[in-house]
Formats: sequence, structure tokens, C-alpha cells
Amino acid sequence: MKEGTTIAAQAGERVPLPSWLRGLLDPLSEPVLLVGADGRIRYGNPSAGRLLGCSPEALPGLAVGAVLPDGEALLGRRQEDPSDTDAVRRDGGRIRVAVTARPGPEGLTQLLLRPVAEAPEGRLRESDPRYRAVVEDQTDLIRRFTPDGRLTFVNPAFCRYFGRSEEELLGSDFIRLIHPEDREVVHRQLAVLSPENPTTVTEARIPRPDGGVGWVQFVNRGIFDAEGRLVECQSVGRDITAQKEAEARIAEAREAVNRAARVTTLAIIGGGIVHEINQPLNAIRVLAETGLCLLVQADPPQADEIVAILSRISRQVDRIDSIVNHLRDVLKNSRNQRYEYCDLNEVVERALLLMDNRIQAHGIRLRLEKADQLPKVFGYSVNLEEVVLNLLNNAMQALDEVDWPHKEIAVRTWADDRVYLEVADNGPGFDPAIRERVLEPFFTTKSGSSLGMGLPIVKAIVENADGRLELADAHGGGAVVRVSLPIATPP
Repeated sequence: MKEGTTIAAQAGERVPLPSWLRGLLDPLSEPVLLVGADGRIRYGNPSAGRLLGCSPEALPGLAVGAVLPDGEALLGRRQEDPSDTDAVRRDGGRIRVAVTARPGPEGLTQLLLRPVAEAPEGRLRESDPRYRAVVEDQTDLIRRFTPDGRLTFVNPAFCRYFGRSEEELLGSDFIRLIHPEDREVVHRQLAVLSPENPTTVTEARIPRPDGGVGWVQFVNRGIFDAEGRLVECQSVGRDITAQKEAEARIAEAREAVNRAARVTTLAIIGGGIVHEINQPLNAIRVLAETGLCLLVQADPPQADEIVAILSRISRQVDRIDSIVNHLRDVLKNSRNQRYEYCDLNEVVERALLLMDNRIQAHGIRLRLEKADQLPKVFGYSVNLEEVVLNLLNNAMQALDEVDWPHKEIAVRTWADDRVYLEVADNGPGFDPAIRERVLEPFFTTKSGSSLGMGLPIVKAIVENADGRLELADAHGGGAVVRVSLPIATPP
């Protein structure tokens, strides 16, 4: 049988629904049955299957009286006032429902079943206007429109949402109901509909009658003729304003955490800069004084030694220049980040440029083990450097809290099916009672000016790069923080 011909052709015959009708009814949140003139169910949507305790595929062919004892009396009738009855579930149980009936397409009767909450007293009855307002309220916004955007059908919920009557809406261009800045995006999303890909989801802002702006998500299905030409589109929508507002609040909170991360990282870098620049400055002062002595005391001046001293001063100036340029890159890239293929060994080297001397000034030995030919990872190189800086700073602060004769931080990289970075120290380790809380923003057990943002920053950066963060105790005492990142696939 060709799609679109009569559905209720023969008693008991299971004839499939037209795709446009199934696409319209399947997404509805309210249970719907379509019943033929012979009293047999031709279709039940997924919501009806859930209500009756079976899959929707099990409903076609059943006598409507087996599901609704009074169902046959409703066939071919229009009953907008709901009547209470018991629906029989497939397990034999019963559930109270309010039923409305109306003639449907192809000679079918559409039955809408709404569960009724049982309450001995104070129950709203069908004669109560409040009851009717509740049961007739629908949350799904349903529309159909032609390829040029003219609306051919809208349901009452759609009319209520847009504050217009059915007469005002039918024949109008639905795109005019959308916020002007979102219209082009919706046009592009609908343009991808094809017989091979008949559905698409659109989200757009909607100017509301009260002057506000809401967000609506529509699931759109294209209806195509035998030649594959788009004949019509049908959409089922829902208001997602609350979801969008929640996403905006989350984005604001994430931005606040990022600002705190910048402050923490810059504090670490600032401390590193002091140590890293002080060392070459001290070397320059010593070399300059040595050169002056040679010039004053030697007769004649020892030219070779003076040249060597000046060369060493030049190298120290180059080191300061490298540190300052690196800091400039960090600040610039933090505002203009981009994904790139990163060598984790190089990331570690750049972090140590800022932290090496500072760690040694705290009386801590630094041990570095880098794997050769480490596979690349994909991410923001500056963010990954922040990971190393924060892990080194955390380890250094932990060791500052103890009075060990031998303090050590070990940094190691290696790879198997992922790329790993591990920072371990021989400090006090993680307190089991608060191990989970150390990843919470602003939680700290350290004295002084610690913001408690080091590990939360690391966690956020690693997870954004599809990585994993593990906290463990080191063998023989201390803490281990292990980061694993997926190996980047070459372009």
C-alpha cells in the first residue's frame, strides 16, 4: 500500500501510519491512541506505551475495549470535555485517566489519555474550570509549515506561547516569529533536511508577547514526496529558557573561576620571575665587578679575560630576555588561546624556566625524567604550562610545611596509549579525610596566602583537554599527582 492512502482499510489490518503523522505524534509527551472504525488500535505513541506498560509496537491490533472499557463508545465522536475512566495496563493493573476524543485523519478516532491524580477530597472535577484549564494545557508546541515557511498548522499551545490566535498565525511566515539575529542560523539548519537526513534540531530566541525573550527548541522533520522533494516540515518544540539561563550562569561561574585561575597562575609566575631574574642579575653584578677589577689592577688589561666576562654577561642578559619574553607570551596567549599540537616535554621545560631556581632556593632537589620522542597532545600550550606550574607550586608548598633534611620533587613524563605527566614529592602526602575536597575551589590546608585554587585549576584544564587527573600516595611517603592526556591524532 502506498503511504498516504487510507489507514483503516480493513478490519484488523495493520497498515502503517504516514511518516508525517507518526513524526507528529511520536514526540508528544501526552499519551495518544488512534483507533479504527472496527474498534482496533492502529497506533499508540511512546507515551501511550509507557502509560499502558508496554512498547508502542505492542498496541496496534488490540481492541480498544481491552485498554479502555468504554473506548468503543467514543469512536467517531468529538468529546472535548474529558471523562474519567480506568485504563487497563498490559500487566492487568488499572490507572485512572481523563479521556478526550476527536475525529482524526484517515477515518480514525484520536483518543488523548491524561492520568488523573487520585485524591479523596479537594479533587478538581471535570466540571471545574480549573480542572479543564489543567488538562487542556499542553507543553509541546506543534507546527507545520511549507518549504517557504508558511504555517499550515499550529496547536493551541503554540498559539498560547506566541500570544496569537490560530487565524493570525496560519499562512504567516514562521521565521518572523524568531529573533532577527537567529533567523539566518535557523534557515541554515533547516536547509540540511533531506530524505537521508529528515530531522534537524533548531534552537532560537523568541520575542514574547510580554516583552521578554524566551528560547525554544524545535525538533523538525521534513516530509518528502516520491521524488525526494521537500513538501512540508513539521516541528515539535519546547521552551528551554530555564536551561539557557542556567547555562549562562554556569558560563559566568566558569569565567569567575578562570579569572581566579589567572590570578593564581600569575602569582606563581611572579614569584618565579623574581627568583629567575635575580640569579642572572647577581651573576651580571659579579661578572661586572670582576671585569672592573681586571681593568683597574691589570697592566696591561687582560683582553681575553675581559672578552670572556663580557660574553658571559651577554648570555645572562639573553636569559633575562628569554624569561621576560616567555612571560609576555603567557599573558598574550591567555587572552588569545588556540588549540595546537603540544610537546609535553617542552611544556615542562618552559614551566621549569620559571620555577627551577625558586624550588632550589627553598632547599628542594628537583629530579626530572623525560621520555624520549613523547607523542604530541592536543590542547592550549599555555594552559598545559599552567598545569605544570600549579603542580610544582603545590609540591613546593607542601614541602615547605615539613622539616625534612632531604626534600625532593620528581617530574616524570612517559607514554603508552596516552601521554602522562607525574609530579611527586616526599612531603606529608594527602590526608585521606580531605583528599576529595582538595579539588574544590578555594579549599586549602596550607598556611599563608594560598588561595586553594591550584588543583581545581589543574582539574578544569585537564578535563577540558579530555584528560584524567589522579591523586595518589607516593611509595615511602608523599603525594603523587598524575595527569594523562589522549595522544593527538595527526591532521
